[in-house]
Order: sequence, then structure tokens, then C-alpha cells
Amino acid sequence: MTFHEAMRRLVTSAISIRDVASETGVDAQAIRGSGLDPSSASYRAPPPNWREACISLAQKRVEALQELVEELETDLRTLPMELPSPESLA
Repeated sequence: MTFHEAMRRLVTSAISIRDVASETGVDAQAIRGSGLDPSSASYRAPPPNWREACISLAQKRVEALQELVEELETDLRTLPMELPSPESLA
């Protein structure tokens, strides 16, 4: 695995408002409104299934990150040590 691939997978593991909206079946704007202070005129009640949606999304991320851990650990055991870059020797 390359550094670029590992970083891409780490960065994309974050859960977005769009992910939550899709998982709950509501509009992303409604999810944004749910995160506001309840005294705000733009506040919206969270969808009733928000806990289940968050659990599902988090479980998917845990699985994806666990796969990354396992692949990187395999690399550590099977690949030769990487040589330091010339910049790191300066």
C-alpha cells in the first residue's frame, strides 16, 4: 500500500452531513438544521431514526478502518523497510 492510498482512505473515513442525510432519508439541509441551537428559527428536529443511522455509519467506518489497519500491518510484516527520502536525511 502506498502512503497516498493510506491517506486517501483515512481522509475519506469521515462521516459527512450528506452521509447522515442519506442514511436517515432526509434532506441534508434538515440535518444541518438539526445541529443548530433549538432556539434558532432555522432549527429542525432531528429525524427519529438518527441514532440507528449514526450507529450504521459508524460501524461501516470502523470496518473500513479495521481493514486499513490489517493491510498496513501486513505491509509491515512483509515489505522491506522503506528507505528514508533524501529530504529527511538533511
